[in-house]
Amino acid sequence: MVPFRNNEGGNEKIATSQEAEAELSKRMLAIVRNCKNQCSDVKGEAQAAKTARREYRSGALGRTTLKQKAYHEFKEMLIISLFLWVVFSMFVLFKSVILASVGHHEVDWVAHGFALINALVLAKFILIARTLPLGCRAEGAPLICSTLWKSAIMIIKLAPARL
Repeated sequence: MVPFRNNEGGNEKIATSQEAEAELSKRMLAIVRNCKNQCSDVKGEAQAAKTARREYRSGALGRTTLKQKAYHEFKEMLIISLFLWVVFSMFVLFKSVILASVGHHEVDWVAHGFALINALVLAKFILIARTLPLGCRAEGAPLICSTLWKSAIMIIKLAPARL
């Protein structure tokens, strides 16, 4: 037995090598336990986040009334429709600018109306496609894979619109 100095809490004492080994093994077990707890905490937090997302999507988190759901849906549809209408109207405007450069100076208001109708229909298709959980399998994948997968799924979901 080789004695050595151990300084814990300011009190110095002489300990044997067996006591030191026992103390060291206790500390190592505590560190391993702490690491396991942290890993399980991370896994538990990931599981809790996944459950919270699922509850939020299903509407189980904070029961909402039908009026609130309708308002939220209308607001989303309005935002998506306005964006799509601006994009489709820019195509119509581009076409009219090209035609004006050739000598055709009429503004085609019917095309702007069709752009609005197409925007409304496509926005509704997008909202319906969002409720279908087909793109969720790529959530844990790298960002590029997830983006490509969700884009492909969205193209397949919006294919029936054919606008």
